[in-house]
Amino acid sequence: DKKLHFSEISGRRWGRFDSGVREMAAVGVEALRRKGSQLFPTPRCGKLGVIFYPSALRSSMFGGDDRKEKQLRYDETMLRTLLKGLLHYLYDDSDRVRMVQIVTDGEPGHRLLDSDRVVERLRWDELYARTPLRDHVELDSQIEIRHTVSDHKAHEPGSEGFAQANLLQLADLLLGSVIRSCFTGNDLNRHVPPPGTQISGNKKDIVAYPVSEMVQKLKRGRGMTHSGHYRAFTISLLTFSGGRPEFKRLDAKDVVATEDSLTLPFGDLSIELPNAEG
Repeated sequence: DKKLHFSEISGRRWGRFDSGVREMAAVGVEALRRKGSQLFPTPRCGKLGVIFYPSALRSSMFGGDDRKEKQLRYDETMLRTLLKGLLHYLYDDSDRVRMVQIVTDGEPGHRLLDSDRVVERLRWDELYARTPLRDHVELDSQIEIRHTVSDHKAHEPGSEGFAQANLLQLADLLLGSVIRSCFTGNDLNRHVPPPGTQISGNKKDIVAYPVSEMVQKLKRGRGMTHSGHYRAFTISLLTFSGGRPEFKRLDAKDVVATEDSLTLPFGDLSIELPNAEG
């Protein structure tokens, strides 16, 4: 009955709730498979996209009159960029993708996310001299951004909001596990201790293991194309060079996680950002 929130996983005593959280992480990984699922009779074919970008560069590059507006416009641009990257990289011409709704975790700050900045600019990218959406992608004419409280107890059981809140919690769990796997994990552990066990390590390393195991598949190189998780997920990093944005996508080579940094071999990901007036 508790809310799943990765950052709140703590303590040295492994309990039944911790086992449930670890199991949900495994369920999330299975839901990303496009084939070979041992849990779902029909693959769910979920997709997971993560983009890391520097908060220190939230500036007038994306417009806005004050700090809060500049920050939110920066975040909106990153969300739009992430969506476009996912739609183009995780799907191909053999897929037909129709985006009908965007569900976000609560309200972002001083105002709601602007659908015109997040969605409509994708629809009219060609008019902004940017690469248009590919032919296999369709944006529903009634598409909306829904800001939903992620605590399922705030919604009527069985309602759409209840389902969305649970999915938002799963997304939080997967995101936290990606961060743990790539940035801060020390000893990601396959072993799940029995409830009541005192552990010497960090619970987050145990919970994040299914996601870490999936990310490590990238080491297979070309063999990744035969994996059930091929094109199921992507992790990208945004940096700025000479004031220009550069995107790097996790390549199918060695993954090295350290305590305070991420060392990854990257392949190029070509995604265009708006100019300063955008």
